[in-house]
Amino acid sequence: MKLAATKIFASEAAHLPHRPGCGYGPIEYREHCEVGELQFDFYNGAMSSNNCEALLNAYRTALARATKVLLLTGGRDY
Repeated sequence: MKLAATKIFASEAAHLPHRPGCGYGPIEYREHCEVGELQFDFYNGAMSSNNCEALLNAYRTALARATKVLLLTGGRDY
């Protein structure tokens, strides 16, 4: 579902199962040895202020990890 619909129908949407690859994916962090990967997928590249703040917090947290490289990766379109 698009972001606006999930805000309008927040209580209803909260009970829907998550389907990977559909709609808004969460910001995810993974580590592969000494490489961290911060993956994010915003629908059509659009980011709200809350999305920007969440990504910035995830980025800062990832930088604090004991990795040597941090990859920023987008969604399926990248």
